[in-house]
Amino acid sequence: MEFQPLLGAAALALAAGALATGACVLVGGRWAYPARPRAATLVVLAAMLALLPSVAAALGLVSTHRAVRALGLELARLARPDDVIVHEGPLENSGALEWYSGRRAVIVDGRRSVLAFGALRPEARDVFWDRTRLERAWGDGRVWAVSVRPPATSFVARLPGARLVGASGGRWLWVNSVGGAGRGRGARQPS
Repeated sequence: MEFQPLLGAAALALAAGALATGACVLVGGRWAYPARPRAATLVVLAAMLALLPSVAAALGLVSTHRAVRALGLELARLARPDDVIVHEGPLENSGALEWYSGRRAVIVDGRRSVLAFGALRPEARDVFWDRTRLERAWGDGRVWAVSVRPPATSFVARLPGARLVGASGGRWLWVNSVGGAGRGRGARQPS
């Protein structure tokens, strides 16, 4: 819905640029060369400049949707030093999680991603977990999990005692029930 005005403005800019470029090609006469290529170049540059505000606005919309800032700050506020932080799915979908939370997350189900080559290294076994290892940790202490998967397809959502603490930017923050986490410690419910 928010993209519709941007698409309309972009379509107008591109249509005007196409018409003006076509006019440069079709118009002949005495000024055909070298003026026609210069005019066409200026028309293309003008169309590109007219398109830039729509592109910038679209990038702004996409970046706020994909931002992990809200959940990272929630983790920084609620997670204790001995809590485990987990990211379900490829980490490149939440690259700034460590920045905002101040904690490095363990990656579960992140072996099928752009950055998965690191999972093949021997020293990565404590960074890349499988579902079995998460299930063991889920029962041992408090675990916070940021998932890029909707609750219907998330493995974390099906773990016993999983409680949804927040949702933002296409991500969900879960916590297990070990150690009194969740509403009793002031966690907010997803909006």
